[in-house]
Amino acid sequence: MQQNCKKGLCLAFLFSAMFLTGWEIAGMRSRQTKETAAVAYEAGNWGLGFGAEGTQPTGNATSAELAQYDAHYVGDPSGKVLYLTFDCGYENGNTEPILDALKKHQAPATFFVVGHFLESAPEIAKRMVAEGHTVGNHTYHHPDMSSIADLTAFQKEMDDNAALFSEVTGQKMANYYRPPQGKYSTQNLQMAKDLGYQTFFWSLAYVDWYQDNQPSKEEAFEKLLGRIHTWAEFLESFTLARECGFANLNIDLMSALPGQSEESWQETLRFVCSLEPEHISAYSLIVEEGTPLYEYGEMCADLEKYGDYASMPKRLQTKYEDCKCLPDEETDRNMYHHTKTTLAKRGYERYEISNYARPGYACRHNIGYWTGVEYLGLGLGASSLAGGKRFQVTADLNRYLTFTKEELAAGAQYEEIHEVSRQERMEEFMFLGLRLTGGVCTAEFERRFGVTMEAVYGEVIERLLKEGLLEASAQTDSHIRLTEYGLDVSTYALAEFLQ
Repeated sequence: MQQNCKKGLCLAFLFSAMFLTGWEIAGMRSRQTKETAAVAYEAGNWGLGFGAEGTQPTGNATSAELAQYDAHYVGDPSGKVLYLTFDCGYENGNTEPILDALKKHQAPATFFVVGHFLESAPEIAKRMVAEGHTVGNHTYHHPDMSSIADLTAFQKEMDDNAALFSEVTGQKMANYYRPPQGKYSTQNLQMAKDLGYQTFFWSLAYVDWYQDNQPSKEEAFEKLLGRIHTWAEFLESFTLARECGFANLNIDLMSALPGQSEESWQETLRFVCSLEPEHISAYSLIVEEGTPLYEYGEMCADLEKYGDYASMPKRLQTKYEDCKCLPDEETDRNMYHHTKTTLAKRGYERYEISNYARPGYACRHNIGYWTGVEYLGLGLGASSLAGGKRFQVTADLNRYLTFTKEELAAGAQYEEIHEVSRQERMEEFMFLGLRLTGGVCTAEFERRFGVTMEAVYGEVIERLLKEGLLEASAQTDSHIRLTEYGLDVSTYALAEFLQ
């Protein structure tokens, strides 16, 4: 115990399901963990292997093998529950800040304590009980329990610790057991079961007794969730924004990602709605040539060509070894329709192809962009539209810092200046404006360009009306807008207005 519990708290996670399965938010998992650990089941150390992200880790004993001993390391994979467990050996000033954090977030946890902890920090043990946490048995002396073959000796380690806990807190210790150092044997597990204990291992843990070799907060998040911008970081940021008083928040979502299913996308939508943001942008993934994701699309095409992975030529098998296939077109469309129906039921109004808002919270900047309103972008790399020109501030900080005040006043920082032609402005009026569910106003078109919409696009509009992609509304100012079907195939419909 002295060697392995110097820091005093070992944090481990027991997952009911890999927390993020199905909860993909805006840019998604991109890497696979390939850690492995093979340890003999009969007697040895608890070990884990990690496969594809979004899947449960594998232990050196299966859930079914452990179940016969009332032992566990993961729970029901159909649930989305994260179990926090802490192994408490020496108290070294870490426990109370953890308890503070758990209390703040109303998160119950399980603490596995040893005799030394109960002797040296009885008030903290009392606090665990008072604040509703579960306290389990980590043995009295923290020995290698796999080396104890005698039931009497095994039971004494357990009973002495449970008795001390009752003496300190006045409460009965939970019949939960965690083997010290993760060392166990099948005989151990049977002994614990015979004594009425359930044994709990973990699905993620840190060797926290190496105090000078601990991961940063960011590294811990990355290990837990496997993404650069993690779900946990997103949730933390969203919560902090609310706590700081922001009353108008947007969440960006992306569907049709590699490995994503309809069920996981629906789970994402339901959870995001439970956060009650004022605005939601929900986009379907567009794979661009030259990006890493482009290979996923290539793999899907080759799978269709050859029938399955095993039938591909060896060179293609090697190429796609670590790829996840993109959802097929039908799944992509189904996700799109799930978005519409789910968000509508939760009170979000669709005002643009991919944007939904609570009443009164439609994005004014976006609407301005889609309707041709001029805008000024400030800062490195910022884009602007003003005076019929598009221009961008240099993204090179070193270059920017060389400009004098006079040069900045003269616009030397601007690059990629493009004068928007009348034809371009008309095209943008149509294909950007038609993204809005309200469509485009025929009178506004004539006011801006001095010519009727019919004179320029009459033939295209007539054809799209016949195809059921457009509809005309006869109001004081008549509008042309995409039908529901037109919104579904908007890429095709909008492209008709480009020359």
